[in-house]
Order: sequence, then C-alpha cells, then structure tokens
Amino acid sequence: MQTLTQKTIFLNTEVAISYKTSKQNINSTKNYHSDELIENIHYFYDYAQTKGGRQRVIKWTLEGVYKLFDKIKKLKERSNMTEEKLLKSLADGVLKINESSIDVAVLENGVRIITHSGVFRVLGREPRGNARLDQIPAFMDAKNLQPLISSELKTQISRISYLDKKSFGKIKKLKLWRENEPINKFS
Repeated sequence: MQTLTQKTIFLNTEVAISYKTSKQNINSTKNYHSDELIENIHYFYDYAQTKGGRQRVIKWTLEGVYKLFDKIKKLKERSNMTEEKLLKSLADGVLKINESSIDVAVLENGVRIITHSGVFRVLGREPRGNARLDQIPAFMDAKNLQPLISSELKTQISRISYLDKKSFGKIKKLKLWRENEPINKFS
C-alpha cells in the first residue's frame, strides 16, 4: 500500500484511514474550512461507478491533504505554496445594470469575471452556496431554466478562485464565473 507522500490524488476514505479518522469527519472539516480549501487546487469532484449508478466523490490533492491538517507547523509552510498559485485580481470594479450593481474583476491573466453573489443581488435574490447541478451556477440551476440553457453556455461557464485586492493577500473564496464575452469597461 502506498503512503500519502507517494501519491498525488486521494479519496476521502484514504485520507480518513491515513489520519485515523472517519470519512464524515473529513467532509465536515472540508465544509467548516470552505473559505480556505479551494476547489481545483486542494480538492476536486469526480464520479465513481457504484452498484446504484454514478456517484460524485471528492478527490484530494497532496496540497489539500496537507491543508486539511495544517495544525502541524511543517504543514503550514507547505500550504503557503498553494496560495502562491492563485491568480490575483489586478482591478476590481462594479458593473451597473439599471439600479443594480455586480462586483467584477480582471485577473492577472486577463480573464474578466463576475461574482456569484452579485448576480444573485441583481436578480433580487439572496445569494446561496452550492448549485444543485454540476457545472451550473446556483443562480441558473432552477428546473424551469434548464431547457433554456444551451450546451454552449454550459461550456463557457467555470468557477474561479482568486486573491481579491481588498483581502490584503488572504484567500477570498468566492464562487465566480468566467465569461467568454468580454466586459468592455467598468462603470
């Protein structure tokens, strides 16, 4: 059997066995520290075939395993390396639509993004966390909207985590969506 440092991707059960804890404890730790654990850097979702069909499973990266248990001083140093991989916001702004406004940003790689919570505010709804459907933002996951969402639109939307200029170097975990359509200017 491989040890944790010989692999790069781990299932929840493998992490739980290695640290002598339960799978539920790993899940609750992930949820409790959701502002520090970043999807696609510390963990990602995949699908596994089970007797009942496909099941969504969490897979951890080595950085994610260390971040989970960063109470140990050596592991805290290693977790700082992950934060250096995040894109930084070059410009933050507000996109005004009628009387509403959406927070927007331009990342250092030139990608322009809009915030998840900003879209909810424009729609007059309270922001909520996770989407009910994979790869669809929470503001678009209503069943009555599904026939209106093209497969092309689904491929143009993706989540991005980044360092916000206002956070002074700390990770600001926001669920954001990249648009392929450029935003011409900030108002």
